[in-house]
Amino acid sequence: MTNHSRLSSTARLGACLIAALFAVLVGVTGEAHALTQSADPVITPAAVSVPAARAAKNVAVIRMDTGDEPITWVTAYSVKRRIKLAEAAGASAMVIEINTPGGELGAMLDIADAIKSSSIQNSVAWVNLRAFSAGAIIALACREIVVADACTFGDAAPIAVDPLRGIATLGPTERAKLLAPLLTEVVDSARRSGYDEKLVQGFVTLGVELWLVENTASGERLSIDRKEYELLFGTPPAAGSPRITSVPESVLNAPVASPQSTPIDSVLPKTKKRVRPLATPSKATPTTQPAPVTPTFGNDPDAKLQPASPAMGNDLINQVSDSLSMPTTRRTLTAADAGQWKVVEYIADGNSIFTMKAGEMLRYGLATQRVNSDNDLKAYFGATTLTRLEPAWSEGLVAFLSSFWVKGILVVIFLVTFFIEMTHPGAVVPGVIAAVALGLLFGPAALIGLASWWAIAALAFGIAMLALELFILPGFGIFGVVGLISLFAGLLGSFVPAGEGLFPSSPGGNSSLVYGMTTLTISTVVAMIFIYFIAKHFGSLPLLGRLVLTGQSGDAVDEGETGAILATSATATAELSAAPALRSGDTGIAVTTLRPSGRMQVGDYLYDVVADTGIIDAGRRVRVISASNFRVVVEAID
Repeated sequence: MTNHSRLSSTARLGACLIAALFAVLVGVTGEAHALTQSADPVITPAAVSVPAARAAKNVAVIRMDTGDEPITWVTAYSVKRRIKLAEAAGASAMVIEINTPGGELGAMLDIADAIKSSSIQNSVAWVNLRAFSAGAIIALACREIVVADACTFGDAAPIAVDPLRGIATLGPTERAKLLAPLLTEVVDSARRSGYDEKLVQGFVTLGVELWLVENTASGERLSIDRKEYELLFGTPPAAGSPRITSVPESVLNAPVASPQSTPIDSVLPKTKKRVRPLATPSKATPTTQPAPVTPTFGNDPDAKLQPASPAMGNDLINQVSDSLSMPTTRRTLTAADAGQWKVVEYIADGNSIFTMKAGEMLRYGLATQRVNSDNDLKAYFGATTLTRLEPAWSEGLVAFLSSFWVKGILVVIFLVTFFIEMTHPGAVVPGVIAAVALGLLFGPAALIGLASWWAIAALAFGIAMLALELFILPGFGIFGVVGLISLFAGLLGSFVPAGEGLFPSSPGGNSSLVYGMTTLTISTVVAMIFIYFIAKHFGSLPLLGRLVLTGQSGDAVDEGETGAILATSATATAELSAAPALRSGDTGIAVTTLRPSGRMQVGDYLYDVVADTGIIDAGRRVRVISASNFRVVVEAID
């Protein structure tokens, strides 16, 4: 069979494999979505008029349902793309439908910023079914929140998640570093939407002990801390049972055996999610909801962060205060307010991160209404048209191929097959497989415009340097070292979305880089194990033994067949596997032209070799100048 026909057959086979793989992946990533209906009675506002600020004719629903998977940079890209689509289509309101266990800090901040900076200011978060961690913070970024009957909301404390071992503990310094942007985000959202900024702090940090009080004259409700309680009532608060029951801090921060990992926001798999139990109202509790917290503009518009936890240090308070741009909307209590307020209930004792159900969210003014279907949503806005904007198939494919295990396996396949192709030029099949693996690493991100150009450039440069080292200037060394560094830099870049790699100190860039280095390190170790095994047993392996250049013992291989897959007989394979190892100084005959790789014959055996410099014609005598398990370098003998 000629070189051309073999290459054509290999190319067709590779194309078929790629097409089949993409078809399977697209089928796997497609999924049907159904809105969760509650069995409990639904309270609908059919007879209630729609406020002018909320009324909208055309509503765009952007579904952010990640199931048990975390929010990632792919999720952020998808949500931002659909927000722009809703803006371009002239939507008068947008709904972010949330069902997620949490996700990456950088991705969460990107989504929250996109919501706040959108030209569609009439934004509503629909918590259907759960908004844990990053999902809760994204919901707070919207102007209003509506909830399904069975929703759960909160638990947004920063944690670290190792891709192999799960949740890991954070030290005080690391926790404070991640807590600052979270506090800034939730307090900014509270000030924009009129939520009580001390209440929302309880979703991201411990130590937030609060009471709900009500003004006896106006009916205004406010969440106050212990210091404000003593200011209003003149005595320390009496002991009681909080409505949001506590989980001991020792349980909340129980250490998890894990190496140093990527600092990200909560990513809690379904089997590991810690949902705090809530106090259950007694049967005598009235079905009508008490008046929610009524926000009022503060007496001190220049005030910065009002810390809800006495455990917050000055550095954290100052850092958050410097990042806040909006004045507080929360009332500043003074001694003159004493005697004008009454205690409604004890909210929380500060020993747990807040997690709320639909009733608590409505009670404390975080949610405005219960919504359980698209029809309820249309009635909420008084809308005539409601359109759903779903994630694109390419985004689902990218999310699947961006998972830790998939990317790790692709890196292993690429490194192993690339090694075989470089050490046995002309084998073709390993090169095709390496190209497919590389395409699956970078191609999906390129489909949605998130491939980093610098990573692709570094990878191409690294491959070029390694080819130069192996085929043009073998034995020099520096090109191989530079090529390997550039190759691994390019592979690392496949884990970093376009833009993030420019600022690795940012939350998103730091998270992606550490995650990428962890995956790449593990994959490289696994690949080296395979490479060692292949190098030791190459000729005896049933498939790989047929990928090397061979000829009949003692016969020169035709020069026009250089680089083809010529070894197909069991005899040739046996000769190759039985050949003794070459040593420096051994001499033989070049049976193919070395350009610079080819074959030499020593005695009755054939060997793959590489010329030291230039091209050596077939039939010339050559001498081994260096030999290893991976490569034999020869020079011509005058």
